[in-house]
Amino acid sequence: MNHEIWDPIERFEFDQAVSGYGFITRLAFENNWTAFFTLKAIEEYKKFMYLAAVENVMVSPSKIVDVVWHQHLIFTQSYNDFCSILGKRIEHILQHTIRKKKKSLIKQ
Repeated sequence: MNHEIWDPIERFEFDQAVSGYGFITRLAFENNWTAFFTLKAIEEYKKFMYLAAVENVMVSPSKIVDVVWHQHLIFTQSYNDFCSILGKRIEHILQHTIRKKKKSLIKQ
């Protein structure tokens, strides 16, 4: 594990703005998740994004991680700050696009 990358990811705070309806609250509310489950989902999202940043192959998120990722993309400044920590911008590619690419590679 590259602690130079992981440690800032682990410390990253999603609710940086002074708001009663920040990232974590909105994520929990819109998905009907408990506070505990929401924090665990964010923890898994951080692990996924670490892998996406350090691996040289495309990685696919679980359904729960994908929900967190979609929510994070809405919080543009937070997402940009997070990608700065990762050292690169991780682009979200829709699953059907990935499946199409895999099928075209198999046909070749």
